Amino acid sequence: MGKGRGVKPRIYNAVIEMMRRDGFMFRPSIVDSVGKKVVSSLTGVLYYLDPHHGRLLARVCKVPTRFGEFQGYNDFKKKKQAEPRMNIQSLEEQAHQLSELLLTPWFGHKDQAVLADDIKQLYDVICKYISYLSAQQTKNAQHREELEPTCNPETGFILRTIDADINCHTILPAYADLKDDLSSLGPYEPLSLVDYLPETRYKRKHWLLSIKFPYPVALYSYHPGGQIQGFHFVLKLPFVKEHRSNDDIVRVVSQIHKDMPKYSTRRMRKEFIDRYSNIANVPPALLRDMYRYLTEDFSSPESTIQNDVDQRVFKFLSECDDEALFFDLRTMIGHAGSTEFDQFWEELDKYFNEVSTAAQERRHGENTFLPFAISVSELRDTITSRLPDNIPIPSTEWIRLQFWPKHPTSNRALQHTGRFKARFAIQQRQLRADHEDSKFAGWQFRLLKEFAIKHRDHCIMFCLDDKAIVPVGNPGLPISTGVRGHNSSITTLQGNSMNALDHDFHLCGLIPSVALKVDQPESVSESFYQGQIHVTLKDKILSPSSPLRHGCEMVNIVRKTYSQNEVYCDKKIMIQYTDGGPDHRTTYGSVWIASILQFAALDLDMFVTARTAPMGSWANPAERCMSLLNLGLQNVALARERMNDDTNEKKIGRAKCLDDVRKLAVAPEFRYDYKESMKPVTDRLNERFTRLKLKGVPVMKNDPATDDDIEQFFSTLTELFDENMKLNQLRMDDIQKSHKVRDFIERHCKATHYVFQIKKCSPDRDENCWYCDLRPTSLLEDVLPSLHFVPDPVLTPDGMHYEPFQSVYGKITTDKDRPSRKKELGASNPRDIEHKIPLVAGKVRTFILCVECGKACVVYSKGTLQAQENIAVRRVCEENVYTCGSSLFLPDSLLYNAVVVREGLNCQSPIEATYYSSKSTAFEQRCFYCGSTQNLVEDDEMEDLRQRYVSVRPLCVECKADGKQAETRGEKNVGKKQRKK
Repeated sequence: MGKGRGVKPRIYNAVIEMMRRDGFMFRPSIVDSVGKKVVSSLTGVLYYLDPHHGRLLARVCKVPTRFGEFQGYNDFKKKKQAEPRMNIQSLEEQAHQLSELLLTPWFGHKDQAVLADDIKQLYDVICKYISYLSAQQTKNAQHREELEPTCNPETGFILRTIDADINCHTILPAYADLKDDLSSLGPYEPLSLVDYLPETRYKRKHWLLSIKFPYPVALYSYHPGGQIQGFHFVLKLPFVKEHRSNDDIVRVVSQIHKDMPKYSTRRMRKEFIDRYSNIANVPPALLRDMYRYLTEDFSSPESTIQNDVDQRVFKFLSECDDEALFFDLRTMIGHAGSTEFDQFWEELDKYFNEVSTAAQERRHGENTFLPFAISVSELRDTITSRLPDNIPIPSTEWIRLQFWPKHPTSNRALQHTGRFKARFAIQQRQLRADHEDSKFAGWQFRLLKEFAIKHRDHCIMFCLDDKAIVPVGNPGLPISTGVRGHNSSITTLQGNSMNALDHDFHLCGLIPSVALKVDQPESVSESFYQGQIHVTLKDKILSPSSPLRHGCEMVNIVRKTYSQNEVYCDKKIMIQYTDGGPDHRTTYGSVWIASILQFAALDLDMFVTARTAPMGSWANPAERCMSLLNLGLQNVALARERMNDDTNEKKIGRAKCLDDVRKLAVAPEFRYDYKESMKPVTDRLNERFTRLKLKGVPVMKNDPATDDDIEQFFSTLTELFDENMKLNQLRMDDIQKSHKVRDFIERHCKATHYVFQIKKCSPDRDENCWYCDLRPTSLLEDVLPSLHFVPDPVLTPDGMHYEPFQSVYGKITTDKDRPSRKKELGASNPRDIEHKIPLVAGKVRTFILCVECGKACVVYSKGTLQAQENIAVRRVCEENVYTCGSSLFLPDSLLYNAVVVREGLNCQSPIEATYYSSKSTAFEQRCFYCGSTQNLVEDDEMEDLRQRYVSVRPLCVECKADGKQAETRGEKNVGKKQRKK
């Protein structure tokens, strides 16, 4: 008997039991030599055919009755796996097993004749199905090579007239909805049946054959073939046959055919791809998308992998503004045997020798942490500058091929000459995650771009983004910048190696802030990834990012580069597009104030700041600049200099987190000493960034805003608006307290979830405006009538698309069609259920604020947070990366399941009940709905609720004004107690 509990041992035992039952026995002397071979071979064939009995029967290939009982063992549904398909090669292997089995002398005995006949029948069944599959393959191959689809709606449709059934007084429930919808239509108006048909093929067929109505109809049917479901339409006809018009029917059928999805053969697609791939080096995935767009082709991809690639390409093309990212055009190809570029090669060889001997040393004296060149293009420019004029210069691609290949065993390695003992590899880009508002925010960006194009002569546009913190190690201990794993740089193959510390813990770091001044194209379909890049390097300890700092730095950039008088912007409309981080969140009061200050400081007539959806920063053109900056950071490790005062060095050595260092930096002596130790690193990175170019335009370096700059920037608010406004009090409730600021916002601003806009009043306004009287508009009179707020995305009546810019510009719109605005409160998340830590009040340790909505999310752990756990949570808070519904730590972190938050929340959820009932810590009172700690309602009504209920959640004035009621729980039995007395 077979051993084990698997599927094959069970079939093996069942075969033995069948042979014993039916009298097919082996003599003891041949059990090992013949018996095991027969049973094993038969078991293998039956195991393979087990899940396919029904498929064979459907093709009139019935398995012999004796072997029909061997099914249900290998059940893929129970395994929750997809049913495997039979293929010719595997079936031929099974047929070969059976033919070898029949040649065994044991089957020549008359006692085994019946079993031999059944095996012969099983062999014939397999051969018959092989013939069927071969015929199908030949047929499909012929169809793929055809230049026209096999099925054509022009010739393959069926139109069936169904006369009125005067006895049809009661409509079956299956046709009730169809009858109601059809009754509202006139004659010859087609109605698609896609929403009415049953799901299974058999039920659909029966449903279509049984259609009956008390009036005549025509049923149109077309089956494209294959696995594609047929298309069916129904249209009412006049009762009297003489009134029916063939011309009207032909018109309707023609319209149906016009709107019908089109399908192509592989040969048709291949000819298109082969034709244009020879003209330009265009990726096949892009050509396939071009073919689908031009021909409106709905054919299925040829494989699952191809489908995944095509979906990513389509997503990129539909949501990114620069398709040139896909191209790799090569020019000036050299020749291996040519001596034309010998002078260039000699100078390059000298350069390598120079930088090799001048390489910076590391801990062991033989490790370097700076590559010899940022990119091939930058290396080409460096060598060119060292040569006289009129010297032939090779192309960047030909220079690249002079290095050693990164993968010597690849086919591409055959093209490399290996002239120089150096290597180079180029960075790759990847797509990102998605959010429910991605399409809404993407269309908002499109509207913003069309607005910028409409007013391009009077508009300046910036795309802003902060790059991830560049870590800086302690003296003598350089830390890698973090981009080493994705890029390789030009380095020698001999001598110094490129190493860095094997950890990423750091307190010191630099934040590159990028401002891409966009050269607006003439069409929205053209690229917005062009223009001048401005980079500002800020110390993460001394110059943390904030809305005011960003606003001040943007004013400095505009005054320095885009202002003739170095005060006001030359163009009177300014647009900013950001990734929506905490410093650019258009729902924050501090961002509103920073925008108003920019508007006033540059004397703009209109200012617009917009942001991407969460997890959609990749759609921001400024994000594309990060890959360029990565070239300056690749394979670089950084360390600050030692402080002049050893006491200060010891203090920073004892610091455990960012807050500790910022507290030390309050002291002027420490602040100055620390700044001097970071200066060489800052200068080095600035020098590397300015060597980079975006499409031939060099990157510009800008100085970060100092505290004095920010105070002077903020003084505009106190001078023009309200002298009582404080630099550290810029929340929404602080704005509400200032009458003049609130009045300015109501008159000039429009705020939605993703956009904040400011615009001066029209000159022909009816009422006085103190600000516009003080600073009237500067735009020409012919421009002002066409200047309106950037519209919000508005869904079309069918709810499938958004209205174009021309349809909504100049109209009053809101963001009511934003998906997250319609979203219901968060449901339970599977991880909340799987947590080993119960999410109850007794396990509450602290809380963390969501950077999207600002609400407090409770942090749970099984026990009191240890010192390292506390530091880890504080770092997450400092990085400003947590949003409602996400996990606190990454899955590969040791704290992933040890310190958790509730992941079933979203930004529309109220504050958790455990926040108010924590048994270990009493937190600050927050509004139950918005999380605000300011302007909480304290009146007689709230006091009355506290007398009546065990628990009354806090409520702020703003939420109460919006119609929200205080959340209460556990009504007290006051009345009953009084009656007992």
